[in-house]
Amino acid sequence: MGLIRKTIRAEVSYLQSLESDDMFGTPAANTDSSTNSGKKKVKSPKNKEDKKKKSPHSPQAAALKASAAALVALHGKLTMDIPFAKREFAYGKLCADDIQELFVHLRSVFIPLTGIATIADIFERIAERRGWSKHATDTSNDHIEKWERPDNSTRDTERQVWNEIMRALHEPFEIVATAMDEALQHVGVVLELTPKPKKPKSADVEASAGKIEPGHPEFAATLKTRVSAFYHTRGSTIRTWAAERGLSVADFQQNAPPQDPQEWSDKQDKHRRDQQQLYLILYLEHLLYSTGVAVTRLTEFADKKVADGTMSKKHFIFPGRRRLHKWLKSIGTSGQSIDNESPDDLEEGSKNIYMGAGFGKKKDPEHLPPKNAWQRFGNLVRKFPRFMGSVESAHGFRVALATFSVAILGFLRNTQNFFMAERVFWAMIIIAIGMTMTSGQSTFGFFGRIAGTTLAMAISIIIW
Repeated sequence: MGLIRKTIRAEVSYLQSLESDDMFGTPAANTDSSTNSGKKKVKSPKNKEDKKKKSPHSPQAAALKASAAALVALHGKLTMDIPFAKREFAYGKLCADDIQELFVHLRSVFIPLTGIATIADIFERIAERRGWSKHATDTSNDHIEKWERPDNSTRDTERQVWNEIMRALHEPFEIVATAMDEALQHVGVVLELTPKPKKPKSADVEASAGKIEPGHPEFAATLKTRVSAFYHTRGSTIRTWAAERGLSVADFQQNAPPQDPQEWSDKQDKHRRDQQQLYLILYLEHLLYSTGVAVTRLTEFADKKVADGTMSKKHFIFPGRRRLHKWLKSIGTSGQSIDNESPDDLEEGSKNIYMGAGFGKKKDPEHLPPKNAWQRFGNLVRKFPRFMGSVESAHGFRVALATFSVAILGFLRNTQNFFMAERVFWAMIIIAIGMTMTSGQSTFGFFGRIAGTTLAMAISIIIW
């Protein structure tokens, strides 16, 4: 929740910086006069390290990209942690289904929120393709069209238009961003994820009497109204943009570009660039509105948990009936995971990969699948000899026989004194802890053990 709020504040700071800053970065210092496009000719970066040295256009853009990258990383971590959280026994208020639903709402906020962070990359890409950036390269493989090669005077005009647009969007963006920040604070307070903020002692009680603050039952309705108001103010932005471009509805209909881009005139090239700018404005507003809608649904989910009594008191939380049934069925089996991710698989560093039905468990041609309770009981009975005949059981039986082949000396009258005096029981201990799954499997190893035992016996006799 805190990282989402930080990202929203970074986006507002970046969008406000576009009111006066140059969103296309530092213009190219040198241009090639021999080309019609006026594009800067610089060498392409030779390796990835040179590309990483490209600095963002502004500190606000750098902060926005860093916050969005941290948000994406946290989303990936949550995706891996959610299955484990749903399998926990706990004492709390939110059950596994509530955690899953909360994660779905958070993911709906992540997607448009990280999309807004790409605005800085879009401006950077436009500047590179048009030769306005100091990092512009000779991208001959991009097949840059003619309308994407304006002169440097067009750059100043487009920058001024963007400054005017962002000034017009300042107040609507500030209102909806503040509303979303308060909504996330409301969700944290209602779901008891964050402590309720304390009111300052010097606060004016009369001024804040009619204000609905985070944690209030009617906060979701107020948030919905504020997001809806932002949606209805989007038309004013388009009118501001059209006024800056000197356009009207008739201009859009008359300047329709032809099908062949090579036949475009200068006026039609300008129309295409205006069209690109319009799409970017609509894209930015739509992402911000989508974020507001997602935050509104998250707020409604939090209020619903309060209304149905989930947040009233704590209780014991157990995994679902279906998951417990899978756990009980998996007892006694190995190499099978009931989930896509399990702690044992992660600790072993292995993953279960489905390689087709041919590599799965083989069906028994002599026994059809059970159809009633008696046949299923018969399958349970058949598991006992199967368990006793497993590889592990066979190894344990071999260890028991090998140990008893030495221990029998202690149970016979003629060798009992020898067994105790020479402490032969140590041989029993060595056999029990030294045998492996492959002990005695190879002829060379078997005769090697015989030779070693004989040599040790001879040395013991000599010393004795």
